[in-house]
Amino acid sequence: MLVYLVTAVILMLTMICVATTMMAMVMERRKEIGLKKAIGAENRSIVSEFLGTGIVLGMLGGCLGCVMGYFFASAISFSVFGRSVSIVPAVIVITLVLSVVVTVIACILPVRRAVRIEPALVLRGE
Repeated sequence: MLVYLVTAVILMLTMICVATTMMAMVMERRKEIGLKKAIGAENRSIVSEFLGTGIVLGMLGGCLGCVMGYFFASAISFSVFGRSVSIVPAVIVITLVLSVVVTVIACILPVRRAVRIEPALVLRGE
């Protein structure tokens, strides 16, 4: 139960970190988003751009986490128990899917903010 609680807390903190990173990306690119909307870009293209970025970051983070987690678990297991760790493919798949899902959920608020940007106000400098 303790492991599940720690995992849930880490996933929540990860969601907050991803959301703030994506929000910073939206705020930095306000003029670009406003310009795209002014020349006719649909909200769907803006949503797909930011969600695509989020999915790529989630996949990269999940892959990096799997690799680093394996090496960390191997080092601990070998030093404490004198045994190696076996790789379970199902756990890797679940980890990658969960990392993408967490990233997409965390991107919802920044993407909604990006879609609500008014081109006229942003291009005027307000």
